[in-house]
Amino acid sequence: MLRLFGLQSQWDPRNNVPDLTGKGGPCDGREVCCPVCLTLMRTDFSKSAGIGSAIVEQLAVHGAKVYMGARSEERARAAIKKIEDANPGVKAKGLLVWLPLDLTEPKDVIKSADDFLGREKRLDILAARQLTISTVNNAARLATDYELSDHGIELSVAINHIGHFVLVEHLMPVLTATAARPDSDSRVVILSSDAYSFCPQLAGFKSMDQLNNPYSSYKTATTFFGSTIRYGYTKLMNEHFKIELQRRLNAEGSSVIVLSVMPGLVGTENAVAKFPWWMKPMAAFSRSLTDGATSALFGAADPEVRRQRERYECAYLGSDGSIVKTTAQATDPELAADLWCLTQEIVDKIIAGQM
Repeated sequence: MLRLFGLQSQWDPRNNVPDLTGKGGPCDGREVCCPVCLTLMRTDFSKSAGIGSAIVEQLAVHGAKVYMGARSEERARAAIKKIEDANPGVKAKGLLVWLPLDLTEPKDVIKSADDFLGREKRLDILAARQLTISTVNNAARLATDYELSDHGIELSVAINHIGHFVLVEHLMPVLTATAARPDSDSRVVILSSDAYSFCPQLAGFKSMDQLNNPYSSYKTATTFFGSTIRYGYTKLMNEHFKIELQRRLNAEGSSVIVLSVMPGLVGTENAVAKFPWWMKPMAAFSRSLTDGATSALFGAADPEVRRQRERYECAYLGSDGSIVKTTAQATDPELAADLWCLTQEIVDKIIAGQM
């Protein structure tokens, strides 16, 4: 329960994110450049206020160039303006850029990845809610009703897992190439959740039916309990994705570090809107956006992670940035490998027009 509300951390992102200016190394023989980051955000709500915005702000304030991957241009630009108004230096340096990104359709995700690759030759930080310097993946679908995508995939699985899988897969060449440069420090940071532990014992990831499990035995597929279990199911997928991604990177001899983080209970507009009435009072005890971004920013930028690479590879960080032990199911390498293979098979069929 303490992990849910967030432990007090001595590591404050406002003061402890290191100066990232010049950490990108030489730019084609010219001046030293800043690291390039891609952060995924939700922009479904009018205020566009979430953990992603806090991650973007702190990375940019400390000198990184940040691409904000979001579906709504209007809301993304509003979020960028809010950050720039509060931090004039960020605007003056042009450190924030909107990148059109819709995670529900794999073909659109590929277009967005190609768009990014057409603009940049390096990627130091990737931030998203599945998944830095580093990459932070943060654009996730919270607990909601059971619904299938146009490709017949449960929508939370499509957004929280498959969309991120496609994005990371298509950006991996530039991420690993960046990691191979002198003095580089590339990481993939996945915004996870303790909700992964809510998921019952899995039968496996061998078929589409298993992937689309509605967990209807938890009352019904449309209750808060059923949707919360399904959300936790996608967070468990995040953990398996992390394990298999790190294994593959290590097999290639890459120095990229992959880890996942838990922000704690953060009172975002999106999260509070999903609470049933009896949970809404908990919002009074929730963490601020910047505090909720602590573990993600520590994982993305703190030099300690690189210094103790073996300790932090595949680690799960609690809300205060400390390493937390996960369940046996979350660290099962066979489940991780099966999920990767099934996901790749599904994505290949979608791209080929067979789904």
